[in-house]
Amino acid sequence: MRLVAVLLATGSLAGLGWTRPEEARPLADRVVRSLWTARYSGERTVELLRGLQRVRHSEIVHKDGAKTRVEYLAGSPLEGTVVVEDGRRRYVVRPSGEGIEEGPARGDDAARRLAAMLSDRERFALRIRNGEIVAGLPSRVLEVVDRRGILAQRLWVHPPSGVVLKRELFGPAGRRLGGFEFRRIELNPRFEPGLFDPPGLPAARAPVLERLRALSREAGFLPAHLSPRGGFRLDAVMVRRIAGRRVLVQVYRGREGLVTLYQLESPGERLEALQPDPGLSFHAWERSGRSFVLIGEPPAGRLRELAASLVVR
Repeated sequence: MRLVAVLLATGSLAGLGWTRPEEARPLADRVVRSLWTARYSGERTVELLRGLQRVRHSEIVHKDGAKTRVEYLAGSPLEGTVVVEDGRRRYVVRPSGEGIEEGPARGDDAARRLAAMLSDRERFALRIRNGEIVAGLPSRVLEVVDRRGILAQRLWVHPPSGVVLKRELFGPAGRRLGGFEFRRIELNPRFEPGLFDPPGLPAARAPVLERLRALSREAGFLPAHLSPRGGFRLDAVMVRRIAGRRVLVQVYRGREGLVTLYQLESPGERLEALQPDPGLSFHAWERSGRSFVLIGEPPAGRLRELAASLVVR
């Protein structure tokens, strides 16, 4: 915040097209409200840092307040998958015809973190400038800067609605970690009846933990997972080929961010590809004749605690 104040005093921000931070507050408040109330349908490109890999894909997203429906398009690692949240429960339908994953509604963790940042005036400062056209709509650029002057998030916001049209996320040292950009979007659309209804028959739905056990059994991996008492919830599980090797990949979410658990087929096995990007922590260990690697946003000591909680059953 001190750096931002110095820049304002010297006119440096104004010279770059930035306005005074207090002018950003009404737009930030509008963004926070829209995170829970916005209604839209659109297509966007998403970039995520999952463990060691930068994953890019396109998706169709429908949002009606707390209800969402995301359809992953061709070229995505999740191509053909549909995720529906009805405000209470979350359902994942995969194109392979397997059982439907069901669990508690996850909501938008990124939106919650963004709302917390925009509301925390002690730790974060805001700055704003005019932005370009995004998905056919005008925008203003809102940046969230921490008290050290390091950029945390950059948002392209549609001023009348507060909807975020484009977003970039940055790590502790200011490195871009991911984000999204709408290519087209319709605000306040008329949704098709049943768009957010729970899909399929109740008998076809199963918790994601059951999918992990079934996939482990089919692919020859241990049915090992992090204990939910550690504060992280299993979000997705899949078998991937990394550097030519089969790896069981589990993605977890929690208040401390994302962590990814990799299970390798052989004890003592190490893959050079499994090295963390800057800003992420790393922990490797062996258990029950298998090698495991845990990579995520929490510090290494926290990852060791999570590794100690590994459940095999």
